[in-house]
Amino acid sequence: MRTIGRAGRELDKIGPAIVVTHSQSGLFGWLLATRRPSLVKAVISYEPGFVFPEGAVPPTAAGGLWRQHPRHAHSGSGRRRGRAQVVASVVFQGPVNSRGGDAEILHLPDAGLFGNSHFSYSDLNNLEVADRLSLFLHQKGLDRRKP
Repeated sequence: MRTIGRAGRELDKIGPAIVVTHSQSGLFGWLLATRRPSLVKAVISYEPGFVFPEGAVPPTAAGGLWRQHPRHAHSGSGRRRGRAQVVASVVFQGPVNSRGGDAEILHLPDAGLFGNSHFSYSDLNNLEVADRLSLFLHQKGLDRRKP
């Protein structure tokens, strides 16, 4: 995958980074984390497609949706894709965490954030969505703020 190679070369230049993805670009974040684990500190993915750890592909591989892996992961899901996205996130979280990962799921309505579209970072409550991301990064020690 040419995109992964290019992103990997950029990480080689800039050093460790937190990768933020959205929707189907989530696949690239997970793959990049498996190919450059020392350079990907975390994958933050909004309503992502998933890449499962090898040997952990769910038996109902809905049209090839499931694939292979990250270290820290955060999946924010809005209301539109709702239930299917949340279920996929939970199915993804198990195998990642059982292999030493630290995947967490944030379903925005569970956090009191409602009415979001598939592009929650551009909705009217985007500052609240960004605050949740900031809190997650801080809790995981992935920001540069002092405790």
